[in-house]
Amino acid sequence: MSRNRPLSPILRDAFAEQKRLRDEFSLVRTQSYLDAEAATNGALLNPEAIRRGIDPLTLFTSNRYYARRWASEELLEWWETHPRMSFPEYERQVYEPAPDGYYEQAYDFDQEALI
Repeated sequence: MSRNRPLSPILRDAFAEQKRLRDEFSLVRTQSYLDAEAATNGALLNPEAIRRGIDPLTLFTSNRYYARRWASEELLEWWETHPRMSFPEYERQVYEPAPDGYYEQAYDFDQEALI
């Protein structure tokens, strides 16, 4: 079944907002990767992940189980103070800001630096 009618303005705007949020989250995730790489002196992968040729960026783009499975001890320790954020968590932060600047403290990133 094909649909030839244009999307309603409400749905079109919702899709545009979702894309904007995903693009923004991509910047946040990339900054987190760069910060982790600097903080761990590039030691993002555990020895087995290195042997298998795992791409360190996948630790930031895949699910938590995968990330923790292949992360180095240094990265796991870094994530204790700089939590690995998922898209739903980021979306929640945007639409339901936590009180007292929780996310700003927990994730410690500068929005201006991401632009």
